[in-house]
Amino acid sequence: MSIGNLAIFNNRAGYRAGIDDYLFEKLNRLSLETIVNREILKNTVKVNLKHATYYQPITCRNLKLLLNEAHKTRSSFDHFIDIGAGKGKACFYAAKHFKFRKITGVEFSHGLVKIANRNKLIFGDRNVSFLSEDAADFLLPRGKCLVFLYNPFNDVILEKFISNNYTHFKEYESLIAYAYDVHRETLLVNGFRTLFRSAERKLSLYQLRSHFQKQR
Repeated sequence: MSIGNLAIFNNRAGYRAGIDDYLFEKLNRLSLETIVNREILKNTVKVNLKHATYYQPITCRNLKLLLNEAHKTRSSFDHFIDIGAGKGKACFYAAKHFKFRKITGVEFSHGLVKIANRNKLIFGDRNVSFLSEDAADFLLPRGKCLVFLYNPFNDVILEKFISNNYTHFKEYESLIAYAYDVHRETLLVNGFRTLFRSAERKLSLYQLRSHFQKQR
């Protein structure tokens, strides 16, 4: 790739992708690397739009680091779930480079889900699926999950998601892999403990404390 093309590739709301991101998109013939501002999504979502962030794909480098840390816990995950999946990059990367029985992307923008499903047709992995649902109402499935968040919303929705799925996290000991973890305090005050954190990259991994009793 030429230096000029790389500059164009990176000129997206401050997003700094690497050559591995470019190659992952191009070699797999996927559409992943475009920033989508929150306002563009307004025709496809309703109540919780004000709590959402814009869509931006995570870099392959950061995702690899975070998933490697999750697997260091020696957990056997039934499911990889990307909350705020956008165009599906994290799901496709997880399918290609890690072993999960099932991979699901949850996204409240109908337009982004359509793009993710078009990508899926090209990618061709039957274990990957996408759901058009709001994280504020989404209930995690049975079994141990690795729940991935790339700062998809603010602390209001994160609190709702945790509250709705508190029983799940307690029963199955699922982990939360959080990238750009600006609202990590919400997890800590709700009884999650930090298994890993890179302050430099703002990447972290959490699990609910087994002895924690949620205060109301």
